[in-house]
Amino acid sequence: SAGTYYVKELEASPGYRLDRQIHSVTVESTGTTEFNVSESPLNDPSAIRLIKIDKDTGAAVEQGAASLAGAQFTVKYYAGYYTKDNLPNIPTRTWVFETKEVKNSSNQINYLCLFNANYKVGGDDFYYIEGVPVFPLGTISIEETKEPEGYLLEGAYFQEPQSRITEGDRKRLTEIWKGIFDRAGAEQVEFRTDLPLSAVYAEGEVPAVSVMPVVEQASALVWEEIDLDELDAVSFGEETIAFLPDTDELVDREAAKKVLEGVAGYMKEHPQFQAMLVGTTAKTGDLESCISLSGKRAEAVRELLMEQGIDGTRLETAGTGYENPFYINDQKDGALDETAAAKNRSVILLDASGDMASQIRGHGYLVRGQ
Repeated sequence: SAGTYYVKELEASPGYRLDRQIHSVTVESTGTTEFNVSESPLNDPSAIRLIKIDKDTGAAVEQGAASLAGAQFTVKYYAGYYTKDNLPNIPTRTWVFETKEVKNSSNQINYLCLFNANYKVGGDDFYYIEGVPVFPLGTISIEETKEPEGYLLEGAYFQEPQSRITEGDRKRLTEIWKGIFDRAGAEQVEFRTDLPLSAVYAEGEVPAVSVMPVVEQASALVWEEIDLDELDAVSFGEETIAFLPDTDELVDREAAKKVLEGVAGYMKEHPQFQAMLVGTTAKTGDLESCISLSGKRAEAVRELLMEQGIDGTRLETAGTGYENPFYINDQKDGALDETAAAKNRSVILLDASGDMASQIRGHGYLVRGQ
């Protein structure tokens, strides 16, 4: 029938961003009304982070007068899905990146290159979405094509940043994975303790791995002794900063202020550190409402930090609802599992300059910028 109708996209096409705008359409009593919308590609930010390693020492430390800076890697992109055995002769685009000496906040030196203009020394233009360099779906190859001074190109290799684990690391990883299996309902889990703490793999034999964020509980941290550059994320959970269901109201404001004293102290000792506060929710209600609510929760924590003397310009906030890497499954038998849901009514602290914060921005969840 004739009248004005309102249209909202409920589910996006694969690979495209959900249109959150509500569109109005007027239908006349006769004729056909056309309604045209455009779809924006979804940018799930990726990054290439190459660290140059000395093959003899196994570390990002040069020997003698040699230098690990200046190594060049050629990255080739192919618009399609291939293996190394059937790559086309001509790539769709090619970029050349060069390693640089980079110091972290602990003055530790790494020689690395990232997928951005600061490390690019040649090749084609980047692909961009909303000003951020991205990889379209397809295949990439990476090859070292120029050796750094004092090193041979033959046998050169790259690896993702990692370090040897300690016995303490092994114990902590065992506790984490035991908790995961227990949560999944495993009746009994046994872990081997006789394996080496590190292993060397020949080319082509490196096992496939996936990366997931490690979340540290703020209540367990000794803020005077930590370096946030070494942590993926810090969680303020139900034991320290708790929110009432479906609200941005703190259960215990004084308890929240107490745990944030450590954060405020750290930020005062490290004036260069910029934080992103990411609000999260349980999976209840529609996503748009959850994103709005989680943003308000992040703002509530921001206000508490400002009360403790932290300049608000150093605190970004974002609301992600239940679409984030930290979400814990809180659905059980078709209903909300309150034990898990309480953990999702949370706020996560990130280094605003880190990769994970860039991913949050890339998804368009930012509430308040720096």
